[in-house]
Amino acid sequence: MATVNKKQLAIVFAADNRHSFALATALLSLKENSPKLFAGADIIVFTKDISEENQKVLNSLVPVTFKNFNVPFNPANLQMLQRYTCLCMARYECFNMLNEYKNVISFDIDLLFKKECENILKLNKTGIAMAHDDNIVASNFCGEVKGFNFKKQNYNTGVFALNDSLPGYKDLASWCFIQTQSLAPKILWIDQSIINIALQNFKFKASTLPRTYNVHPLLSPVKTGDAYILHTMGVNKFWNNLPSFAWRRYYKQWLAAGGTPMQPQNKRLTVRMLYLLKLTVENIPWLWDVIKVMIRNRFKKLNEEAINRG
Repeated sequence: MATVNKKQLAIVFAADNRHSFALATALLSLKENSPKLFAGADIIVFTKDISEENQKVLNSLVPVTFKNFNVPFNPANLQMLQRYTCLCMARYECFNMLNEYKNVISFDIDLLFKKECENILKLNKTGIAMAHDDNIVASNFCGEVKGFNFKKQNYNTGVFALNDSLPGYKDLASWCFIQTQSLAPKILWIDQSIINIALQNFKFKASTLPRTYNVHPLLSPVKTGDAYILHTMGVNKFWNNLPSFAWRRYYKQWLAAGGTPMQPQNKRLTVRMLYLLKLTVENIPWLWDVIKVMIRNRFKKLNEEAINRG
């Protein structure tokens, strides 16, 4: 049988037209701050509706290949579609992309690359790699799913790395779509819920990326200055309540190139003040230790609520 000559690396994003500006800022920060990873990759963006005009602007900033994405079932029962889009499930297509690429890394668009991230490829020793967050698997669901350990520490899929040493990868995308459809009424975090139970179902040993590769600017017990990647998972983003001079600079580049401006954002002064306070506290060792304990206690309570909810 002839050997398939695979390409080395695909870096995958998913975005709709409304969030083209966020995709652009993520791509520009990748290009500037992780040039080695960027240079060796094909950039793939799954979408349904990014306009031709915004596609042209994006390609003027970073070479991008756009792929149309459609969900193979009616997703009406998915709880989180009120906040997120079906494009979350484009991450499942990364398994299929291993037919063409040796390595595939998927990134959310609500993040900023701060340092060179090429080491993600070396850190993925088992075929699948992600960083833990402070939640447990139960936090992804609003109801019990029998056969899985909901108390296991959660992997955050905002930074999701694969390579073709992963056993059985050709069947995984189909399994993920089937499980998403079946469990739709119980799912909170769409793709993250399914990928975490896939680890258990297929008995995968995930390579755990250091937390520095997936740092929430406000809620992580990791200093923002130590982060390789800042990831604003949740409702508070760089463009509303977690201000960033770097993000704003990339956004201005997007606008200058002719990209569509973002829609007006709801801003919460309390969140912005807490974020600025955290940035200050990170430089005061004893006070930073207190904040880390507070963060751990917050997630301990949330995890207890998640278990009771299930």
